[in-house]
Amino acid sequence: MHNIPNPFIVLKTSYIDKSRFSIIENELKNNCISDSSSSEERNLFSSMLKQFLFNLIKANNDEKKLRYSRTYSMFCTGNKYYKIILRINGDVRPKNLKKAYNLFRAIADTLCLTGWTEQNIGRWYGSLQTEIWLSEKCKGYFNDLSNVIFQNDKERELVVMYKYTSQEKERIKFSNGNKTYISKCNFVRKLNIFYENCKITVKGKINITSYIDSLLSSLSKYARISPVKMILCSENVYDLEFELFDKSVRRAFSYSVFGKGGRYSAVWTNFPEALQEIIYLNHSNIPLIKLDFQSFNPSMCYSLIGQPNYGDPYRIDGIDRSIVKKMITRILSCENKQKAIGSINKEFKEFSKDKIIEIMSIIEEKHSAIKNRFFYKNNSAKLMNFESSILTDILDESIFKRGIFVLPFHDAILTSFEDANEVINIMKNSYIKNVMNYLSKNGIELKSEINPIIKYK
Repeated sequence: MHNIPNPFIVLKTSYIDKSRFSIIENELKNNCISDSSSSEERNLFSSMLKQFLFNLIKANNDEKKLRYSRTYSMFCTGNKYYKIILRINGDVRPKNLKKAYNLFRAIADTLCLTGWTEQNIGRWYGSLQTEIWLSEKCKGYFNDLSNVIFQNDKERELVVMYKYTSQEKERIKFSNGNKTYISKCNFVRKLNIFYENCKITVKGKINITSYIDSLLSSLSKYARISPVKMILCSENVYDLEFELFDKSVRRAFSYSVFGKGGRYSAVWTNFPEALQEIIYLNHSNIPLIKLDFQSFNPSMCYSLIGQPNYGDPYRIDGIDRSIVKKMITRILSCENKQKAIGSINKEFKEFSKDKIIEIMSIIEEKHSAIKNRFFYKNNSAKLMNFESSILTDILDESIFKRGIFVLPFHDAILTSFEDANEVINIMKNSYIKNVMNYLSKNGIELKSEINPIIKYK
């Protein structure tokens, strides 16, 4: 049984032996903080070192290694690769988070230099997946590690240090207090327990591209999948088979606010289309199929004003649909027109600035009803949050109320062919329910019946 990853657990650190900890603390202190450091900085150093050692010992007992990012920007934005997240105790303000992170790095490096730990610097100069674990010296120093640290089995669930700043606390309060926070945690935990008892395999003939090869190597390296079986059928085409070990899902909220972002992510959400098409559940001989909301973001913008969107919002005469789709995505996600033009220009270098403005004007004219959603700050994160709320309802209704297996995939759902029609009805009902709740809450009149289009992939 694998540990259930849950990014919301904050571990206690009260069981570390004080006398042994003091010796390590004194050995590291001179390298990490100066004599002129304030009492606040000294307390932060002591607290951070204690948390770090506590998690290292827990990881050792579970025969795991801790992972973290050595790049501040990736460390703070909740990158999916790392497992150590900084927790700041006391009255440390968010503006000092980078300073605190530099101290964290100093502790990690000094622990290695003094022989208490070993680490393997990850890819991109440590930006991703740097691993750190206890050295034999440290294991011998603490003797029976499990008796030193653990008081009960409930604390053995996960090795994580959670970034919990005073600013985050205020934002959590803003999101209806801890009840919202806890309910989101509990649903993810419930979901992960369900998936843990399922067997998910990927098998079939596909063309192995450089991206797929790199992805499989990365997943294998960190034991997120079983050893990959590959049999060459023809040039670059292989008969592929492996099982997912890491079946956990996570939710990433933007800016630490529950009203923004919140998409479900997992190992399979990084799969390219070729791998998505050959995912199997348990011992079924038929792969899962993908059910996708058509043109989700622009269609949702229309739904949120109580007006249905007739036809394909990405279809404009004389312009390639894929170009229109990418442009609408930029228009809905960029906070002003200049940023949208710059982003589009990077992707479509064959278009002049005047041509981009011309196409954008045609799009704005076609979708004038939702023009207030264009170039709207945080619009993309808010739409993503609405999407994730709909997905949560779908997962809850399908798995826990009707016993139907489904996997979340951004704004889509993976399920078996025989359950497809029932899941489509659940998807439509969840979409309509969330839209109607929004319209009712904001006093917006429903001008016509909402009928989301769901397509097979």
